[in-house]
Amino acid sequence: MNRKCSPITRRIASPILFAGLLGLWTTAHVHQNTPAASQANPAVSKSTASDSTPVTADAARRLFRAGKYRAAADAYQELAKNASGGAAAYAGLAWALLKLEQVDEAYAAAAKAVELGPASPQAHAAMGEVLFRQGKIFEAQNEFLPLVRERTEEARAYLGLARAYLASSFYQHAKAMTEEAYSRDPQDLEIQAMHNEWLSPRERISALEAYLAVMGNLGQQERTAGEERLARLRELSKWQDHPCRLVETAGPTQGDLEVLRDSGKQIRGYGIKARISKATATLTLDTAASGLLLDKAFAEKAGVQKVAEASAFRLGDQREVRGYLAHADSIRVGDLEFQDCMVHVVEKWPSSVTLGNSRNSGALDSLPSFAGDATTFSSLPPGATLNADTLGVVMGGMIGADVFSDFLVEIDYPGLKFKLGELPPPPGEKPVSPALHVISPGLAGVNDRYVAPEMKGYSPVYRFGHDLLIETRAGRSDLRLFLINTGSFGSSISQRVAREAATGRANGSPEVRETSGKVKNTPIVDRLSFQFGHVQQEQRNITTFDLSGLSRSLGTEVSGSLGLQLLNILDVKIDYRDGLVDFGYDPRRARNH
Repeated sequence: MNRKCSPITRRIASPILFAGLLGLWTTAHVHQNTPAASQANPAVSKSTASDSTPVTADAARRLFRAGKYRAAADAYQELAKNASGGAAAYAGLAWALLKLEQVDEAYAAAAKAVELGPASPQAHAAMGEVLFRQGKIFEAQNEFLPLVRERTEEARAYLGLARAYLASSFYQHAKAMTEEAYSRDPQDLEIQAMHNEWLSPRERISALEAYLAVMGNLGQQERTAGEERLARLRELSKWQDHPCRLVETAGPTQGDLEVLRDSGKQIRGYGIKARISKATATLTLDTAASGLLLDKAFAEKAGVQKVAEASAFRLGDQREVRGYLAHADSIRVGDLEFQDCMVHVVEKWPSSVTLGNSRNSGALDSLPSFAGDATTFSSLPPGATLNADTLGVVMGGMIGADVFSDFLVEIDYPGLKFKLGELPPPPGEKPVSPALHVISPGLAGVNDRYVAPEMKGYSPVYRFGHDLLIETRAGRSDLRLFLINTGSFGSSISQRVAREAATGRANGSPEVRETSGKVKNTPIVDRLSFQFGHVQQEQRNITTFDLSGLSRSLGTEVSGSLGLQLLNILDVKIDYRDGLVDFGYDPRRARNH
């Protein structure tokens, strides 16, 4: 790897837009192996409607809202054949095709809707959602905002903007747009899902109960996952009075950042020491993970008390990892002590788990996304193998960086330090008492993003639960969204970005070859430059993967992952509350790392 890293003279533009945190609501009904339709013609399979029974717009809408997306697409296609269908029919077709994950075909349908109805609110709302799914931020904003300013009655325009604000840490605006959407169309399931995010935990339980009651066409896998989620929410609601609060106000704290190596002495990640009840362990630190997960052997040594069985955790290719919920008297990180905490314990780690196209795309994550009911980990890029070495479970467990979202998180790789600082309070507000969000992170805030004067140089990121996406340019490709992934040593790019980078290079295509070993038949890009935040860095041997599973689960296009090969010469600062990051680079420190 080329270790040179140069500052960027201009800031990568990052508009306050993004979607998808709650797009998981409807993916339970998507048929993953649906044959793709032609991009040039957004037609889908032949309509199931008989010639003697004309399809109506109301009938197509009912099919869509019942989660019968293939039938809805057929019905809208039939309507689009008639002159009376017009822009509304193509808009409906675009929405249905999005649910079927036929994104290119959905774009073709939305473009036709805008062509036929340049003033149609449905056409522009549908186009906004398609662009949103493609990760085209500015373009999506330009579709939604004019409709909202005109006070359109098209509820999904407000839904789209609400998702954008939520992912951009503009929580007040997100809630306002959600209420606007809900007041116009409370029967839309996705609008219901967004509305439920602002409910109390017990209200979320009632909402999920109602959802499972009305969605009679759920498959067995989806229904089982929904019932497991409901049981988990009910169990967690019993422990809402265990907030894992800071014992006393303290200033910033810091500790050592430990290098974690596998049995072959290769770096697999970095960890931090934490004292949990009666014992101390090193926990793998991962920005692409959420919550705190302890190994059973360490949990028993620490003396944490089992309080309830927990639903299965899912890692990588959806292999179940059984565990339980436990109570820890205290958790100490550096000089900070937190008391009365609930943690997850894994009874038995899998011998290996392959992280592939299915990441976060299984039934557990395809039901309504109620905040605070999932703990997920993804320590390596798709295609890699998780085992006792790579997971770091021999040290005690894993911890997502979002656990510290009440603090300014600093991961100083060159200095091998982990620091927690105070977040500056917004003007007119008192500082809040911080807690560790080890079980139920939920929504990250109630206020809009605040950029303090000392943080003017930070770059915005888009937050989807615990995942942080930042606009990145790989080679000469367009700006794309990349996952900040400190749990993965290597970086990766999507196959589409690999093609763009190849055509964009002035000196021809980068060399692509096949690898052998644990990750087989995986194309490797020989050399590529990455530009993100304020830095630009070149890396060799970048792996390409099919990232459609991750993109599908988040509801937007994820084009790559920024791993430790890029990040471990940087001083990384993360403000989870406001969706801001900073990448500090000092060439003198980097040379010694």
